[in-house]
Amino acid sequence: RSAGFFSDKQYVGVDLVPEFIEEARKRHPNKYFVLADLGDLPFEAEEFDWAVLISVKRVVQSDSEEKWQQVLKELHRVAKHIILLEYGNSIPVEIHEHVVIL
Repeated sequence: RSAGFFSDKQYVGVDLVPEFIEEARKRHPNKYFVLADLGDLPFEAEEFDWAVLISVKRVVQSDSEEKWQQVLKELHRVAKHIILLEYGNSIPVEIHEHVVIL
């Protein structure tokens, strides 16, 4: 959902769902996307200024609160700032249809 707001060089998209990565790559072929476990991210410490999570907390917490705390710890390791946006549809094709970039 957020890829269109950033230049190709400024953006790395991460998801734990292969279908979401596949759909994102179709829609944004010049952006970089990574399939990864959010509790064990393949990035250096403070590699990113911002991490923006959309509809992630609800999904991860459904596994367990402990898993969510592990994800938060890992996010704080790789990003200086974190934004959580919780809403929406979880269908890979439709998730991108609801974004309007003005």
